[in-house]
Amino acid sequence: MRKRGQITTFIILGIVVLAVVAFFIYMTGVTTKASLERAVPPDVVPIQTFVDQCVAKTAEYAVVDVSAQGGDYLPDKYIRVGFYDVPYYLYPDPSQQNNITLYRTSIDYVQSSLSTYMNRRLSDCVGNLSSFQNEGYSFEFGNVSATALILPSKVLFTVDYPIGIAKDNSKSSMQKFSAEVNVPLALMINASNEYLDKQSEALFSFRSGSLLDISYQNGIKSYAGYFGSGNVVVDQVDENTIINGQPYVYSFALKYAWI
Repeated sequence: MRKRGQITTFIILGIVVLAVVAFFIYMTGVTTKASLERAVPPDVVPIQTFVDQCVAKTAEYAVVDVSAQGGDYLPDKYIRVGFYDVPYYLYPDPSQQNNITLYRTSIDYVQSSLSTYMNRRLSDCVGNLSSFQNEGYSFEFGNVSATALILPSKVLFTVDYPIGIAKDNSKSSMQKFSAEVNVPLALMINASNEYLDKQSEALFSFRSGSLLDISYQNGIKSYAGYFGSGNVVVDQVDENTIINGQPYVYSFALKYAWI
């Protein structure tokens, strides 16, 4: 019985060792594949670095600007505050008295807005790589295709941006880029929707108490400013998250049917 138990133990250990070896081989293959996808000639590394920096910078601007506009890159109904078009999350129908609509945003919608921002703005940063053209390089640029993914404490961007590079008789290319921005955007979206749940119980009054309670429960601060004609703008602020040198802010507007 003891001998049989020892054999069983050796078999189990053998299976574990094989599983570990197989996993290591798989991970090595994945790492090698990713490295090959990113491999560029040494003289092209500065160009790769420049584009990487543009992707990272544009990702930060995307998060800051889209958050300042309530998760909407191009809002339909909004109030202009400074440089931003802050969308209305509550808006009365002027054609029908007492008809007020709540506009809830979603993770999917904000992800789409962030992706659109990257698609439209990345090339502004990259430009035509003129400083490298002065060194004898020529480039062919494809279209930017970005995907944003909002996670609990960060936003991930994956970017497909084909760039063909030529100098003398040498040719190379780069295409895959990525960036991440550490902000609680998901929390801000959920907190704003929590407020709208409370707002739906009393459409004609600003629920300041509810706003403060929700902010406290989510570990953020909220500030409300009145802009006349029933317009209230709410800034949800996470003072523990600094981006571009400023606390992270997510804003939305409420238009009440006040006379």
